[in-house]
Amino acid sequence: MKNNYLEVFKTLEKHLLNYPNTKDDVQYLLKITQKQIQKIKTLDDDKFEPEKLSRQDVFKLARGYEISSRTARTKVKVEKISKVIDELINKHSDCKRDYEQLGFKPIVEQTEGQKGAGNKTLIWLNIQSTVNKENIKDENQITIENNEEENSQHKFKYITYERAETGSIKRSILGRIFLKDGKLVMRSFKGYLLMISLVLSLFFNIYLLINVILTILFIDDIPNLTFWHAFFVVALLIEIPLVWYYFYKPIISLPINRVIKDPDLFMSHFNTYDTDLELYCDNSKNKVLHLTYFTATCPICESPIDLQYGKPDHNLPLVGRCKEAPHAHVYTFDRMTMKGYFLGHDGYLQNN
Repeated sequence: MKNNYLEVFKTLEKHLLNYPNTKDDVQYLLKITQKQIQKIKTLDDDKFEPEKLSRQDVFKLARGYEISSRTARTKVKVEKISKVIDELINKHSDCKRDYEQLGFKPIVEQTEGQKGAGNKTLIWLNIQSTVNKENIKDENQITIENNEEENSQHKFKYITYERAETGSIKRSILGRIFLKDGKLVMRSFKGYLLMISLVLSLFFNIYLLINVILTILFIDDIPNLTFWHAFFVVALLIEIPLVWYYFYKPIISLPINRVIKDPDLFMSHFNTYDTDLELYCDNSKNKVLHLTYFTATCPICESPIDLQYGKPDHNLPLVGRCKEAPHAHVYTFDRMTMKGYFLGHDGYLQNN
């Protein structure tokens, strides 16, 4: 028998891990969820017995050290933790869809302990039906509203992006070495090793470029210059600027833009899509490199949308381009809200 509690909590854990966020409340909710999953796995069939945690327990699980109960009351607030679930469902269509398919969504509950020493507020997770019978409308009214929505121009103006699940992308050899489960903490041994390797390779390319320029300047002084030597110099003169433009320039811009197209560094060529590199700060303020890809569905022609470079037609680092109409069906990209709006003229949508 399917355990609805376990399915809902596992779905919540997946989405919390899949949508990086620096808020402490996100980490608190993640730890509460993981403890609840551990508890349910020890039970039989579809039984449910909540794993109740105090605010101090939640804080210690998330941050790794203990604080007083008075401090915990100011740090861990149930209302803010509950708000994380609401924001997750409202902002991310894939999360909302998962809970609609399950028929339940997670909620945070608490029990206020009685006043006195040793009595604490306990926090746990429960589930709630996503079907609200009071809001079920007459079938004919729903049909009318759907028809009005289909004819509305508004639905063409906005899209909602989705991230790939963490670790679901096929990675190259370097990707498997450096990015465990698709992520790399930059202030780690592997992170420093990657940065040093990239810097050394950049210096090596600069060294080659200097040698090529010197060779061209003093070509008359080179004895016994062969055809293959000249061919090698010309090939480097073409290759080095291309490597700079398509490889080093995007990587250098990553700390500013936060999302770039993966310059074929970590992505396996067996993928059927172009992957993206995302840089974000985790709960400990560590910069984390995340291999993922952002996608959406074009509301105009229902084709897939993925991230591509904005130039030359748009002065934006990345935009969402429809695969079937990459220059006509173009949308902005916001990694924090996961939303995008149509970049074309409003008159274009009037005939759609």
